[in-house]
Amino acid sequence: MAEINSKNLQWNNPLGGLPLDNGLYKATTDQKFHYGSRIIHPIDGRTFKYCHATTECQSGYGARNYAGVNISVLLPATPATIAAGTSKITITIASGDGYAGDGVIAEDELVGGYIVFGNQSEDPENRLIIKNTAVASGGGTSVVTIDGGINAALTGGTSYCEVLLNPYAHLVGNATNDEYMTCMCLPACNAAATYNFWGLTYGIAWITPTGAAQPGYTANDREVYCNQGNGAFMSGTTAVVETGWQRVGTILERTASATTGAPFVLLQLSA
Repeated sequence: MAEINSKNLQWNNPLGGLPLDNGLYKATTDQKFHYGSRIIHPIDGRTFKYCHATTECQSGYGARNYAGVNISVLLPATPATIAAGTSKITITIASGDGYAGDGVIAEDELVGGYIVFGNQSEDPENRLIIKNTAVASGGGTSVVTIDGGINAALTGGTSYCEVLLNPYAHLVGNATNDEYMTCMCLPACNAAATYNFWGLTYGIAWITPTGAAQPGYTANDREVYCNQGNGAFMSGTTAVVETGWQRVGTILERTASATTGAPFVLLQLSA
């Protein structure tokens, strides 16, 4: 697999396989892959994404994205014109931008995030960020490299951009105010704060159920939702779907309702 930026992806099999670090089921302090990197288990097809724990993320519980759109500005006035086909673009980092809100952006911190450009007359263009230069403190400019050149020219000082930070780089477990957070994965192992881990996003998974009416409690109750609070999972009969509870999958096993069965589900977050 060709590299597109600084960190190397390693595989047992060129068509996909288990990572050559400490495996799928062990968290590490060092970052071995790009956040959001995907592998598909060669035996059963489960999909995993590489993640970073901002706070402790526990196996059996959903890990939520704590990042947002933290850069939303007009492009710098220089250069005055950004030609079609360009894949390296200078963006402004304001003093309150970035994950910490202090204008600091580390080298390649934005890798795996998304950027959208608009010149206020044509359709916006969305790209994946594959490299960025650092901004030391209090804001400045950063050169971002994107995964494909823009189709329409942009005008410096007039065109705008928005940056969504990498949604797998700032995951949290038990959280407050999580009505605004999305469950991204089910950690494959416990991961302490600042550790890196693989998170299951698609396939058969064991979950931690919660609530008086747990998933599968009644007949035809097959849907599973992520609980607001500790990230456990609950029944569709308990979740208040109309107010935004997030569906994460479907019950797998067939134990009769109101009896205890193994809480396995078909997780359906991201392929």
